[in-house]
Amino acid sequence: MKAPELISDRLFFEPLGEAHLSNEYVYWMNDPEVNMYLESGGDYSLKKLEQFLKKVESNSILFWAIRLKDSGKHIGNIKIDPVNERNRTGEYGILIGDKNEWGKGYATEASNTILEFCFSENVQLRKVTLGVVAENESAVQLYRKLGFTQEGLLKKHALHMNKWCDVVRMAKFNSSLKIEKLILGTVQLGLEYGINNVTGKPSRKNAFTILEKASSRGIKYLDTAAAYGDSEEVIGAFHTVYQKRFLTLTKFHIKGDEDVSKLVSDALGRLNITEIEVMFFHSYQDIKSNPKLIDDLLIEVKAGRINKIGVSVYTNEQIEELLDFNDIKVIQAPFNLFDNESKRGKIFKRAKAEGKEIHSRSVFLQGLFFKDIYSLPENLNPLKPQLQKITSLAQESNLSMASLALNYVLSKDYIDGVLIGVDNEQQLNSNITLLEQTIPQSLIKEIDNIQVSSIELLNPAEWSK
Repeated sequence: MKAPELISDRLFFEPLGEAHLSNEYVYWMNDPEVNMYLESGGDYSLKKLEQFLKKVESNSILFWAIRLKDSGKHIGNIKIDPVNERNRTGEYGILIGDKNEWGKGYATEASNTILEFCFSENVQLRKVTLGVVAENESAVQLYRKLGFTQEGLLKKHALHMNKWCDVVRMAKFNSSLKIEKLILGTVQLGLEYGINNVTGKPSRKNAFTILEKASSRGIKYLDTAAAYGDSEEVIGAFHTVYQKRFLTLTKFHIKGDEDVSKLVSDALGRLNITEIEVMFFHSYQDIKSNPKLIDDLLIEVKAGRINKIGVSVYTNEQIEELLDFNDIKVIQAPFNLFDNESKRGKIFKRAKAEGKEIHSRSVFLQGLFFKDIYSLPENLNPLKPQLQKITSLAQESNLSMASLALNYVLSKDYIDGVLIGVDNEQQLNSNITLLEQTIPQSLIKEIDNIQVSSIELLNPAEWSK
């Protein structure tokens, strides 16, 4: 893909090429202050720069020269290169070489323009990534301002000022592709589930309708478990009848000495698939009591019957302990308007930095957010103040409770997958429509600071005790 011409408020972007050869450009590349954190620089001549610009111009890549709109002065470059078309990802880089133009917000303006282009309908990159030397604090601050979040840390990875420095890997996701984060929970297809479920378990026909609609609307992932009644069989029957295959996540419980190979074979058979996307330990206690099962599951990974191993957890302490398990790639935990940033943000960010994938569940807290606060069971009365708070926030923002709950979770870049459950096709369509909405940062911050003192009530399993 060749870089098109673009315009922002103060800047003009054009494909980088030989027309940008200049002594000023050579000076940038040899200025220690400019190239301090670049992978190249310090040994440029007009001839070397000319060869580089010819190479750039001859390739179809997203590489722009940044010019000031009012004067036409070339002040730097910005690129998204390389682009992985299969994964729809691209690597970001920027240089404001003219030091006279530093501190004027041009890097932010240029970056926002290019990122908006990359996430537009015509390009639809799913994710833009970058690497930055950890000591380059001003750049890290800029990238955070742009919406990039840390995904990992490469220890002593880059030579800077004659010493080996850490490199922070960061990423920004295309928020218009929120549906790619959705994971459709299927416990409702196998059991009567949820505090607000008055219709019971859907018929096989209605279950198929839900799954067909989810597939047609772009949902790729299902979450299930052998313990969810006959949900795995329902999914398997759908796969057979419709000849479609979801990427399926499933869970298992430890019942003594497990034959993992048989356990996986049975799940594959019920689901009518050849590979399980994530095989979860159904609880932290399962992995704690029998960690050697990880080795058995790794055999299944190498055989191509499992893609990743995960664990379903409840507490931050459990997440922290799992950070030491390198082979555990996915952590599923509650996250919602109450079980929020103030409770989970710090540990989730740590887990992301360790390379873990984070899936959230209990987005609607099993339907509690939709309950009339004046008809709550007595044991849930301690949650009344917080329920009144989020009800007020939703009303003041002219948002439905469903929109507030779902889009709050989706707003967090450290969440890779958002698990939702529906009882019928109408609920599914409504939830997908909600993805078109966004909630302002000021509202997100208010929700971040909501505190629940009776934290045991954040676990629905405690409601009946």
